[in-house]
This record gives sequence, C-alpha cells and structure tokens, in this order.
Amino acid sequence: MRTLPDSIQLGFLAVVTAQATHSIEEAATQLFAVWGPAAAVSGFFSDDLATGFAIVNSSLIVLGIIAYATAVRNSLAIAVPIIWFWILLELANSVFHTLMGFNTGGYFPGLSTVPLLFASSVFLAIQMLRIRSQ
Repeated sequence: MRTLPDSIQLGFLAVVTAQATHSIEEAATQLFAVWGPAAAVSGFFSDDLATGFAIVNSSLIVLGIIAYATAVRNSLAIAVPIIWFWILLELANSVFHTLMGFNTGGYFPGLSTVPLLFASSVFLAIQMLRIRSQ
C-alpha cells in the first residue's frame, strides 16, 4: 500500500480528537443518566455509571490512538478499513445526537460537539475518496 497522505493521517487524528472532546461533553452532561444503552454499557464495566462510562470512552480513544500510531501512520493495509470504520462511527454518532436533540426538543448530552464530529468525519471521508479515485 502506498503511503497515506498527511491530510488523511491528520484527518484521522482530528476525528479521534473530536471524539475525545465529544466523550468529555457526554461525561460532563451525564449521557449515561439519560440514555439507557449508555447506562447499560457503563454498568457492565463498573457499578458506578460515571466510572464505567469513563472506562468505555477512554478505551475508545486509546484504540483510536493505537490505530493511528500503528496502522494509519505506517500506512498499513488495515488502515483503510479502520479509517472508514471511524468515519462511519462518527457520522452515525453525529446523526444520533442530532436526532435526539430534535426528539427532546432541545439539548441532548453530546449535541454541542456534533459539529466537530461531523466536520472532521466529512473532511476525512472526502480525503479518502480522493485517494481512491487516483
């Protein structure tokens, strides 16, 4: 596989950073207290939902950093599906929080950082599509 351009490598880091920021917002606004699936997953890792939520989200960010440091930065073949996984994850996350905001008629935990998630994911998707067409 050829070397991934800097725009993709930095774009991937931007997506992971956006998710880290998003996770902080979700924790600070206690998503786990208002959305059952977040509570269920958090409760699987700790009896204290805030702790479980921090474990799950920290693990996601660590996996993103590991993916960058190993696969993306070194342009390994597995980097392409990893990058697309993160793009799709964050686009879905953006849509989910936006719809939940509409559904609740206002703010839903995590909604404020949706623009970061969406913009970084779209940027990265565009960069990936550009190299695919070359």
